[in-house]
Amino acid sequence: VAGWLLVSGVFFWISKLFDGQGNFRSLAMYVAWGFTPQALSSIYSVITIAVLLCPAEISGSVRGSVTGIAQVNSHPAVVAGSILSAACLVWTAFLWIFAVKHARQLSLREAMYTVAPVAGPLVLHSISQLPIW
Repeated sequence: VAGWLLVSGVFFWISKLFDGQGNFRSLAMYVAWGFTPQALSSIYSVITIAVLLCPAEISGSVRGSVTGIAQVNSHPAVVAGSILSAACLVWTAFLWIFAVKHARQLSLREAMYTVAPVAGPLVLHSISQLPIW
């Protein structure tokens, strides 16, 4: 909840630079919907971790070792989850752009400039952490 309100607040204050209209409550409501893709990605991650870390799947000698962690991180389901997470973050950024556009009555360009300082670093970090590099 704190992250959602923080993101909404940052968008609200940046959009003031573009003379954005509308109230904080509407913006926060729209921004909340932008987190939906992240919830879907989290559900996938929880299921993947639960399946991969099942005690029957990991031998006692591997459990907790650096080699064991590398084996889990290189598993195709974990790699797919990382790609899904990055894609969902890009989706979130697009939803936030339209949330700001409609809630604050800005042009698409102004909304992109409003969202970019928050979403840009998040997306770049997510992409840089992909295990395919």
